[in-house]
Amino acid sequence: MTIVNFYDEVDDALLRFAVIIATSEGKYVFCKHKARNTWEVPGGHREAGEMILDTAKRELYEETGIQQKGLDRFCTCRYYWLYGYRNTPFHSCCYLIYRIS
Repeated sequence: MTIVNFYDEVDDALLRFAVIIATSEGKYVFCKHKARNTWEVPGGHREAGEMILDTAKRELYEETGIQQKGLDRFCTCRYYWLYGYRNTPFHSCCYLIYRIS
């Protein structure tokens, strides 16, 4: 089972991932994930000492080649996977989702 909670504010230390909702010519931008062979929105892990906004900009560039200065916070959410994700009884990740301004 998956549970998703949305937050107005969250402690910065909890943010492990940045995800970017991007459009080009009226269409959403997706990237093919190498390991999972799936199509996903750009985003990824935060590196040690990195600001979460810098994570979003870096991941967007690494995955699409887009160098974007203006990113707006879209929402903050936490996913909870109960029983089964990666063979653990409980797993959660906190994401900050941006959109290109």
